[in-house]
Amino acid sequence: SLQTKAEKRFAKGHMILLSHTWAKAIDDADSTQLSTTSGTGNLQDQRNLRAERSRSFQDVRQRMVLSYLYELPFGRGRRFLSGASTLTDQIVGGWQVNGILTFQAGLPLAFSNNGQNNVGLGNPGQRVTVNGANPRLDGPIEGRLNRYFDTSVFSITPNFRFGNAGRFIPNLRAPGTRNIDFSLFKTISITERWRLQIRAEAFNFANHPTWGSPGTNPGASSGYGEILSASGNRTVQMALKLYW
Repeated sequence: SLQTKAEKRFAKGHMILLSHTWAKAIDDADSTQLSTTSGTGNLQDQRNLRAERSRSFQDVRQRMVLSYLYELPFGRGRRFLSGASTLTDQIVGGWQVNGILTFQAGLPLAFSNNGQNNVGLGNPGQRVTVNGANPRLDGPIEGRLNRYFDTSVFSITPNFRFGNAGRFIPNLRAPGTRNIDFSLFKTISITERWRLQIRAEAFNFANHPTWGSPGTNPGASSGYGEILSASGNRTVQMALKLYW
């Protein structure tokens, strides 16, 4: 992996922090997949262990997080209205905005052979067959909910054959994550010792859905290649904090 971080702290409490990770994870087994019925955690051919090498179930290629803090320059001791009266300062001073932006690539997809396990060699995992074409489709996810990828690329493997698909498909991933958290704070000085803070916080401020993974069973009667779920609705909360 390659991990980078850039941080800058400004006067008057301003701050910005940018972190980015580029990574690539490859393995030939994954204990988290051993209990699944898709066969991704089982050996397909015990005499060909090299065929088990693929992208890891935990392979996240890109992740970027940007966080910031900005105190608005209004009120006493600030750039604007520094000579404001006590009442004016209580209204325009003490405001602060904060945010966290997260962007993350999706996880690689594994395909199910419809529960079939008809290789005839003990109890290995049988995988799907790929016709060699690139299954990726371009365009916004919202326009591909009913056909996230080219479903014709994958098919159920016939009896007594090994599928030529890997444990995970390297060039096909589930939708990634785009999330913005935003907050607005207002601090009111009551006395030299006592301060009251009003907080408004919005998680997933843009109300952007986190799409679920598409169906990956070519033999399913419905749902194959479709995204049928989403999560991550906007959540807003208000709070008061008293400092003394």
